[in-house]
Formats: sequence, structure tokens, C-alpha cells
Amino acid sequence: FYIFTAVILCTYLFSLVSVISQKTEESDKFEILKENYVKESSEAINSAVYNKGDVSDQLDDFSTNFIDYAKTKGIDLEMLTIVVQDDIEINNYLNGEAQINNNVLNKGQNLIIDKTDQITVEAYGNEYVFDMSDEPLQLKGMLRTQKDSNIQVHIIQ
Repeated sequence: FYIFTAVILCTYLFSLVSVISQKTEESDKFEILKENYVKESSEAINSAVYNKGDVSDQLDDFSTNFIDYAKTKGIDLEMLTIVVQDDIEINNYLNGEAQINNNVLNKGQNLIIDKTDQITVEAYGNEYVFDMSDEPLQLKGMLRTQKDSNIQVHIIQ
């Protein structure tokens, strides 16, 4: 009886450790992906500024390609980007809608608004507040991924 109980207990512990390890691996993947996006999106913006290109278009192309890249890594990445220049352009790459200061922004849509000190974004039942600084060019937004019930969100402030 004791041997049987020990075998069942060991099997249970092994499966528990396996699940914890899997969740940690997903968190690590998202962390690396997030860091890459923040670094590389800044480089894409700097390139657009240096080449006197359209920053919003450059970031849009980069973000779309980055989401496709994440899929090759097995990560369903969603994001919402906010580019602050002379005005504020918000692009919704989330799989659902987002409300921006009471404007509904569906997946794949963008919104251009006048500069303001603060933007409130409501998405997936959560509210995110982005404060704008005096910098002439800013990137803000959110990255989100979900696998089963594990949801991870990173805010770019």
C-alpha cells in the first residue's frame, strides 16, 4: 500500500513541477519578446526620424511584422501603440476593441487625436492610463499575450 501511495504521490509532484516549469517558460518568452519590441521599436522610430520618414508608418510596419514574428515563436501577441508627435496616433493590434477617451477603436483601426496630457485606454475590462510628457516624440502602449488562462500585459510608458 505504501509503495502504491508513494508512486501516485511522485507522479502527482512530477506533473505539478512540469506545469510550473511550462508557465515559467511562457513568462520568460514573453519577457524576452517584450524587451525586444521595446528596443527594436525605438530603433525603427530613430531610423524613420534620421531618414525623415513617417514615424507612424514605420512603426506600423514594424509592429505588424513583429506580431508575425511572435507567431513563429508560438506566441499570440497583441498590442496597442500610441505615437505622440504633433498629434497622437493610436493603432489597435488587439484581438478586440479598445476604448480611447470614449472613442471605440476596433481591431486594425487607428485613431488620430489632438495632443493631450493623458489618454485612458479601456481594453479587456481593464483601464490603462498613459501620461504624456513634453518630449516631442514618444512611444507608449501595451503588449498582451494570452495562453489558456495565463494573461500577461506589459505597459510601455
